[in-house]
Amino acid sequence: MEREPFFEFKPQPEREEPQIEPEKKEYLLALGITSKKAQEYLASHFTIEKLKEKVDLLKNAGFENPVELIEKHPPIAGLNIERVIENLKNAGFESPVGLIEKHPQIAGLNIERVIENLKNAGFESPVELIEKYPQIAGLNIERVIENLKNAGFESPVELIEKYPPIAGLNIERVIRSLKNAGFENPVELIEKHPPIAGYNIERVKARIKLIERLNRKFNLDYDPINVIENFPQYLSYRKERLFFYLRLASFYKADEEFYRNYLITKNPFLLFSELSTHLPQDQEELKKMINSLSKLSKKERDSRINKVKEDLPKIIENLKNLPKETAGKDLLLKLAINLERQKERK
Repeated sequence: MEREPFFEFKPQPEREEPQIEPEKKEYLLALGITSKKAQEYLASHFTIEKLKEKVDLLKNAGFENPVELIEKHPPIAGLNIERVIENLKNAGFESPVGLIEKHPQIAGLNIERVIENLKNAGFESPVELIEKYPQIAGLNIERVIENLKNAGFESPVELIEKYPPIAGLNIERVIRSLKNAGFENPVELIEKHPPIAGYNIERVKARIKLIERLNRKFNLDYDPINVIENFPQYLSYRKERLFFYLRLASFYKADEEFYRNYLITKNPFLLFSELSTHLPQDQEELKKMINSLSKLSKKERDSRINKVKEDLPKIIENLKNLPKETAGKDLLLKLAINLERQKERK
């Protein structure tokens, strides 16, 4: 005997799309509103006359492109924009219009409550924090802090102040992805260099492979994971900059500890300013040279960097004209050409 099913499956009827009056649709398209969702929202909430009035009000309030703003966040058209701007000014924001243009959703929030919640959570300058990363105003900050603590971060507030976008990331997924890429302690890595949490993990993996290939090219045996964990900024260096450091390390047969603790921490143009006047004989002499550069004032460092950038064409020409047997000629010429490429990329 055939058993009856517990329930009868009935296919759900397809949701009918809201119909927009042809006149409204024509107006919205002429206005520049092309997003279907925005069209549906605006058509169901405003008459053509009212929408025209809202666009004018936004323009008069100082928004350069009210239509683009409305398309990004249609509910903004229903707000009293003058009151919103006044509330943001009273809360301490210097440029409410710029803030809303960056993150339109902030216009619909109770900004006083947002600031109070951030203060209670331990943030000393909520206004400054929101100006850096407006999206934080819409987050449940207590939950964000709790998630960061549970993930192993000792000072979530300090971490967010250093790199506010971390508050909007799925931190568990970030940590898992970094572990899968080969990093043993992602929490420590993020605390050293918080922006790494926002890097595209596939690009991180590709960069690690690139560093491995370049290591082989220069007959070096550095562990890219160790180097990055020690100095995470290395991950963001352009290929040309990696070439500069690896070529120099290969010439001096530098060990990994020296490479990651000294060499890659210095600006390549600054390094070259000293190398071009006196080429060290070995790693120990190179280390002394790098230490001497660390003692320069910021003004002196900037001056040397700019001088090298300015003089590079002349430096390259002079190096080419040196006799072949000149000590270090080949190295310095390749480094100078590399710096010229770095300069062009910027």
